[in-house]
Order: sequence, then structure tokens, then C-alpha cells
Amino acid sequence: MTVSRERLRDGARVLTFVFERFGEHELANHSAAGAYAFLLSATPALLIVAALAGPFLSLFHGGSDVWAGFVAKAFGNLTTPERLNRIFSPEVGALAGAIASVSLVWAARLFILTVQRGLRVVWGVSPLEKPLRDNILTFALEFAALFIVILLLAAGEAFSFFIDYLAPGIDSPDRLFSAILTRGAPTLILFLYSFFTYRYIPPQGPRPRIAALAALTSVLVYAFFATFLSWAIDRTHYDLVYGVLGGLVVLLLKVWLFFTVYFYCAELAFILERYDSLLFARFIRAARKEGNTARRGLFGRPERLLARYGRRLPSGEVIFHKGDGGEDAFFLLEGEIDVWLDEGDGISRVSTIHAGELFGEIAHLIGEPRTATLVTATECEVVTLPPEIFDRLLATDALVSRRVIDLLSRRLKAANMRRESLGDGVD
Repeated sequence: MTVSRERLRDGARVLTFVFERFGEHELANHSAAGAYAFLLSATPALLIVAALAGPFLSLFHGGSDVWAGFVAKAFGNLTTPERLNRIFSPEVGALAGAIASVSLVWAARLFILTVQRGLRVVWGVSPLEKPLRDNILTFALEFAALFIVILLLAAGEAFSFFIDYLAPGIDSPDRLFSAILTRGAPTLILFLYSFFTYRYIPPQGPRPRIAALAALTSVLVYAFFATFLSWAIDRTHYDLVYGVLGGLVVLLLKVWLFFTVYFYCAELAFILERYDSLLFARFIRAARKEGNTARRGLFGRPERLLARYGRRLPSGEVIFHKGDGGEDAFFLLEGEIDVWLDEGDGISRVSTIHAGELFGEIAHLIGEPRTATLVTATECEVVTLPPEIFDRLLATDALVSRRVIDLLSRRLKAANMRRESLGDGVD
């Protein structure tokens, strides 16, 4: 198989994992909750920015028009000049700012908790695994998010004010650069938000390179679909149907879209970090002829695993002796392996391992030397599972875990029956 074709298969496998896990973890609910919490955070943040910017902008010529334009853009037809003057008057402004601040803290905490819970689901982390760390991280992210949201909104409007009113003679190339900078700042913020949450919220998050790749993918995919959404949606239709809430409906769609892409890419980060163990689980099922033909074709004989961990052994080769050290587990892809034990009257063959079976896992699980001598009965193809891969395999695939438990139970029962035949049963 050519390298390019195998890479295409790897890409198809990764996408299959992403879509399956997104559905299994019901992350669409977390996406909706994140969008809701973000909107709750955005409204008081806009109120605070408007309250702080009004007195400052009034010092400049044309600043009041900029401030009124920002508030109109933020709150749409809900605002009129009379309402603006009343809400941000000295008598009411301080109270409105205080209420908005309290609302922002509460909504930001809801937003951060929603993200934390979604990422815990992705990484399979118990909510009570590290409560002190999680609480400290929650408050740190909450205040960081508040600061970034307010700073971003204020900086964007300040930059627009500078370009439009304080530097009217600026050259076109500089205006182009400033426009790119204005639009690039939110994109950079989204990338940094995705990177740091992917990297640091899970107790054992992905490596920085994988977190950066997932964050970049999230931003690019969101930018593509958000651009298409802006092109496809006619705001006037929504304003006609929903009235003053038309802009809010469009914003809600975009925020929901971002969180949907964000959690898809969170799954992508997990899969790239644990790809070999996830692929092993599907490879084992395919080798046992489980699943439909398409899945067996997709996950059967992955060159990545066979090149890294596979080896062919001739007949009569000793894989390990009883008493040897070693923590690797193994999967027999082809052939047969005999299990030999010294039971007091000489070495005898007690069982045979067939294709599609795991073996060698007991030494790793109980932390003791090998319990038997294994010799290939025919030419075999064996795949080695290093300890970290095997542990992740058990942690991420419940079916494999149940099979390992069943396998251990059957082997314990067989050992007990042999000892009973020798008059030394195990209770």
C-alpha cells in the first residue's frame, strides 16, 4: 500500500473517531450550553464597555457619535437616544454598571464550568478527580475570560475610533493593515482560548503541538463556516420575523457554531494524543471479523501499527520464558502459540493461543514475572502492546476491558482446575 493511500486511511480513521465520539459524548448539548452561557456573558460585558467608554469618548470630537454607534451595533433596535441617555446617565449608570458586573461574574462562571465539563467528558476525567485544582482553575479562567472579553471589546472600538476619527489622512496600505489587524485580533483570541483550554483544563492534556494543531483547526473551520453563514443569512429576514431579536438570533447561531467546532476539535486533540491505543482497539475488532465490512476494511491491518509494533516469528520461537520480566502485552494476529508450564512432573503444554487473542497481559496487570513459557507452534504475526498503549487501551475501550477481564477469569478458572487435578485447588 502506498504511503499516500495509508495517510488517507489514517485521515478517514481520525474523522470516524471524531464523529463517533462527539455523538457518544453528546457534546451537542455542551455546545448549546456554551453558546447560551457566552451570550449571558456578552450582554453585561457590552454594558460595562459602553459605560466605561462613554465618558472617555466624550472628550474627543466625534467621540459621542462613535459611542452611540457602538451601543447601537451591540444592542440593535432595542436602543434609542432617550434610552441611551437614561441608562448611562450619572444617576443610573453606576447602578447599571454594578448590576452588569455581578451578572458578568455569574455568567462567566457558568460559561467556564460548561467548557470544563465538556472537556472532562472528552478526556474521561471524573469531576471529583482533582477538585482543588479544578476550582482554582475555574476562578483563574473566569477572571481571565472577563478581562479578555472586556479588553477585546474596548480595544476593538478604540482602534476603530482612532482610524476613523483621529487619523483620517492615513494611507490606504496602512488602512488595509489596520483592517486586517482589527479582524485578526478576534481570531487570535479564539486561537489562544482554544489552545490554552485544550492544553491545561484536562489534568493530562495533549502535548503543546497537538493542542496548537487542534486549536488552529478549530479556528480555521469556524472561520470557513462563519463566512458561509454570513453570506447565506439575510439579516433583514430575521429582523422581519424576530423584530429586535433578529441580530441576537444570528449571533446565537454563530456562537453555537463556534462551540460545536470547538468540541469537535477537542475530540480531535484527544484522538491525536491517544491515536495508537484507539486504533489498536478497532484493529483488534477487525482482526476478529467484528463489525461491518466497511469498518473492517478501514481498520484492518493498519500499516502504522504493524510497522511500529508488529513482527513475524518463525515456528518454534520462544516469545518469553516463565519467570522473565517484562510489561508488554501482545496480540496474536496470525498463527498459533503454545503455552508451556512446569507442573511438577515435567514441562507440558497446557493450552494454545489462537489468532485474535491477547496474551502476556497478566505480568503487566499484576506487576510480576511471566507466569508461563510461550513458544510459537506455527509461523506467527504478533503485535506488541507497550504498557502505556495497553493501559490507554483499557481506559478508552470498555469492550476490550471486558474481554480482558473475561480472559483473565477463564485463565484463572483453567489454572484452578489444573491445580485441583493435582490436589492443590485455589479458593
